[in-house]
Amino acid sequence: MKSVTPNPRSSNRRILTGLLGAPIAHSAAPAMHERAAETLGLRCHYQLVEVAGAGREELKVLLEGVRRLGFAGINVTFPYKEAVLDLLDELSPGAARIGAVNTVIVRDGRLTGHNTDTTGFARAIAPLVTASSRGPVAVIGAGGVGKAIAFALAALGVGELRIFDREHAKAAHLAARWGWYAESIAMLAQAGEWDDVPLRYPRPYPDAVAMASELAGVPADWILGVMRQESLYRKDAVSRADARGLMQMLPPTAAAVARRWHLPSPRNDDLFDPSVAVPLGAAYLRELLNRHAGQLDVSLAAYNAGASAVARWLPPKPMDADVWIENIPYTETRAYVQHIFEHIVAFAHVSGAEPPHLDALMPAVEPPAPVL
Repeated sequence: MKSVTPNPRSSNRRILTGLLGAPIAHSAAPAMHERAAETLGLRCHYQLVEVAGAGREELKVLLEGVRRLGFAGINVTFPYKEAVLDLLDELSPGAARIGAVNTVIVRDGRLTGHNTDTTGFARAIAPLVTASSRGPVAVIGAGGVGKAIAFALAALGVGELRIFDREHAKAAHLAARWGWYAESIAMLAQAGEWDDVPLRYPRPYPDAVAMASELAGVPADWILGVMRQESLYRKDAVSRADARGLMQMLPPTAAAVARRWHLPSPRNDDLFDPSVAVPLGAAYLRELLNRHAGQLDVSLAAYNAGASAVARWLPPKPMDADVWIENIPYTETRAYVQHIFEHIVAFAHVSGAEPPHLDALMPAVEPPAPVL
């Protein structure tokens, strides 16, 4: 090992630090940290604190010991990176955002949690991400380190993360935490996890949805239902037909709706902005509702298949809505309408609202109005 020249300003005060986790007897952390401290002219003792199976109360006692025994700080590793979160006095913004802590600093008797996993990983991986084609990146594990890695990759501009964990719900929660709702919902579906309704029905982009609802007079749950079915919350979604954004509007349609509603004319890429796309989509849905006497099922079918196709499907006399929906000739449109009704009921359940009555939501489908 290369010799180290002592720092002439070296302090005689010994710094006490350590590592909390289990199993850690094999850890090289003491040698690494003490050698690094020596290089900096510091005297450091790095103590392994190996405690297996510690519960909340035991962790609380251990951290109180860190506070009272003169530790300058302590690292935290598996399995306690998440467990210590609410036992600390304060969290750095990064640790709070990530939801995991690997370093606790003691200052003036207060314990502050930080996460340096993310910065260390980001520095190491940044050249590879920059040089890559920015395709999907797999993260295996959704625990404390997995969270930090996902955070770092998102900050580096990775567009799509695929998170894998033996606990599917844990991976899905991590994906949702970073706003990757499509990935989260897909994970739950692949695992057959259907019971976590709040995770399957998030309510993102609240400001854009509220603005759109007020503008168009369309309930927020209806807008969210269309958004979930159209794009699965991906604001950068593009269809083969070039429909764009959360509400999957074709640029010419969006421009025409903007003119009719006296809104700024959107450029094509403006449809990737929720504050533009969601109000335009809601306004278009309102136009379809007005055209079809407020019939949501017919209007949704027109949103998907076009008003011309729906005009051909209207019955010659009033027909029960469920019968009409079952007889929509386009398989995609039939499923589209059915799923959005499911979404609307689920969104009401998640928000704690009274679920809508189907007879009010699905009145009889009326024949086309006579042309005067």
